Amino acid sequence: MAGLNKKLYRFLEILPGFFSWGTLIVLLVFSYFGPVWVAYFIIGFDVYWLLLVLYLGLHLLAAYRKLQKNKKTDWKKKCQELISQQEFAEDCLAKKGIIWEDIIHLIIFPTHNESIKVIRQSFQALLDDGYPTEKMIIALAIEGRVGPAAKIRARAIEKEFGATFREFIITVHPDNIVGELKGKGANQAWAAREVKKKIIDPQKLNYKKILVSVFDIDTVVLPGYFYRLTYHFLTIENPYRASYQPVPVYHNNIWQAPFFSRVAASSNTFWQMMQQIRQEKLAT
Repeated sequence: MAGLNKKLYRFLEILPGFFSWGTLIVLLVFSYFGPVWVAYFIIGFDVYWLLLVLYLGLHLLAAYRKLQKNKKTDWKKKCQELISQQEFAEDCLAKKGIIWEDIIHLIIFPTHNESIKVIRQSFQALLDDGYPTEKMIIALAIEGRVGPAAKIRARAIEKEFGATFREFIITVHPDNIVGELKGKGANQAWAAREVKKKIIDPQKLNYKKILVSVFDIDTVVLPGYFYRLTYHFLTIENPYRASYQPVPVYHNNIWQAPFFSRVAASSNTFWQMMQQIRQEKLAT
């Protein structure tokens, strides 16, 4: 059965490339035998792409305007005014008497071999965010296979920032765990289990009042981000069955990155913005 699944997976993996190359080859061949039909196809395809670009452009413009509006909003004030507001879903947490001060943020930073400069700017952004750091639990998740250098960097960050937060823990993801794939996901999952075992359970913290964020180690949040996240968590329907994806903007090292990387990163930002607008429309 495993062999059959592998062959099916490989077949499906080949299909996108097969259709892409097949389309080009078929058009090239048919341009000799039926050039008129090929011309019709190309014109139709161009019209489709024109409409698609217009559709994407309108959604991106709407998403960008909403992004700017969110940046200008005082989310701290909105969190403080939640009790007096009534326009939210009946089963949202705010209607159940949970206030923003009840929420504790667990923030996991999985890291591999990044420089201390990169790590430091991410932690400084947490301080600059404006959200009370005594309501933050920080897990700096390092890889054991990196060696002593990772621990030295982690201890330096702990010495500089550790006392600022409610809790600061350094977790070391062991190498060569049987049945586990090496990567960021395994590291952050290990860190979450360590935080539960060493901090959450001993302190008897309420699981339902802990909001978990997993960041890349070079994530730099904009001021007010955690107030916005908390507000959203407290006001949406089914908050425990939702994940919260901010719009990523890849410009921390934009002038140091290669041209192709900048284009790909910007495209991903636009795609995320458009997807959020579409999801919000579906929700309403």
